Amino acid sequence: MRLVPVLLTLVLAAAGLLPPPARAGIPAASTSTVPARIFLCPAGDSVFVVIPRHLSMTPWAEGDVWVDFCDCPAVRLSRTGAVGYTVDAAGCVATAPPPPDAIYRFPVAGGGLCPGAWARTYADGVLLANRTVVVSPDQNGDLQVDGTDVAILRSKLGTADPGADLDGDGAVTQADVDLALAHLGHASPDRLVPALPATWGRIMVLYR
Repeated sequence: MRLVPVLLTLVLAAAGLLPPPARAGIPAASTSTVPARIFLCPAGDSVFVVIPRHLSMTPWAEGDVWVDFCDCPAVRLSRTGAVGYTVDAAGCVATAPPPPDAIYRFPVAGGGLCPGAWARTYADGVLLANRTVVVSPDQNGDLQVDGTDVAILRSKLGTADPGADLDGDGAVTQADVDLALAHLGHASPDRLVPALPATWGRIMVLYR
């Protein structure tokens, strides 16, 4: 008689009448770790670390984690390089697959700022955090740190501009300029390179 429940279960499973197996659990914003600031560099040399957890505080690594910059039109993400995450077609969402140690690492290659908007971090569709502080030595978001960016930072000296406060001490000081200078020359292969007049001439000839 013990075989009857087993056979019944097999029949129901084959017919697709059993409910799907319960998921191990969803991540919880209250127990997960998301940094307060997101530091972007075109070279992807600063890592944004997200540690999702269950409500019980146990690590969660059962799905993707993504950082959504779509409300930050001035932020530009690089689409090239081995960064361990993918960038969507719109160019504003970085998604990382489950890592073996349940620590999601985003060496975010990008630039630009996000004043007055949210950068959102999700785990399997669950909102873990909203972040308004996006900082970058690439102040103008052209995916290269150059003299223009340093000049922009210098123009903000003495202010509390959060996007230019690279070291997070609450004020824009020479230390922030020095930090930008340490990133000087960092660039992404898909940076915005202005066309020279001679280049435009060749383009016009090609399209005649």
